[in-house]
Amino acid sequence: MNEHSSWPAEAERLLESVPGVTSVSLVGDAQAVEEVRILYEPGHPVGEILDAVRARLESDVQARLSKARFHVAVAPRAGDAPRRWSKPPRAAPEPMGRVPRDAAVSLVAHHQRRVRPGIVRFEVQVGCRGRTFSGAVVGRMAPPGGIQIAALATLRALDTCVRALYRGTGNPTLALESVLDTEVGGAPVAVVGVTASKEGEPTRLTAAWPLGEASDQAAILAVLQATGRTVSRWLTWEDASPRDESPDAQTWSGRAN
Repeated sequence: MNEHSSWPAEAERLLESVPGVTSVSLVGDAQAVEEVRILYEPGHPVGEILDAVRARLESDVQARLSKARFHVAVAPRAGDAPRRWSKPPRAAPEPMGRVPRDAAVSLVAHHQRRVRPGIVRFEVQVGCRGRTFSGAVVGRMAPPGGIQIAALATLRALDTCVRALYRGTGNPTLALESVLDTEVGGAPVAVVGVTASKEGEPTRLTAAWPLGEASDQAAILAVLQATGRTVSRWLTWEDASPRDESPDAQTWSGRAN
């Protein structure tokens, strides 16, 4: 987009060329986007759509998104009632398939203690095969830092679990790519993006979890939702690969604020 293009009309037309996007509405200006409202066609992965929309806003439009809120909904079909942005998303239980129960990873506990004013040590404990594994991060709990350190502490606990129980080859790893507090269908959610790698083959995993009063717990559960099936496969079959694993819940990912 050139510097003489009108905002937001030109930007909205550009974003509506993203595959699966039917309509985009922008609030604010390019130097401080406040809201991005997206309608998309059923059947398109919402995570891929939002990644593409964010990428175009940042690279092609050079918009600043540090304070932007994303609102996402499926475009109504002809004859449908107007879309309402009120029903909260329901996170589907992770389908375990053939994964034995003793390979499933679950949340045991999480807690925090103040290290100094504004800074806390956040610890997450997960359980697998009758054992408990911990991960901890020291950071600032004020938004958006709270959900970021909760997600990172969860990944560190998962990493401890994998290192202790994995018996295969390939050195599997999990890396936090993004964590965001945003809205899907008008309801606030915590969204995480994780890269799972094994034998040099990375796979992007994303998941969303409804935000309640405890946003840090929502971030923890989103990480476990995104990674649960892949980690369980790693711990069950030596030749398992995360290439074709992804959560069934409606998910998307975005860059961390």
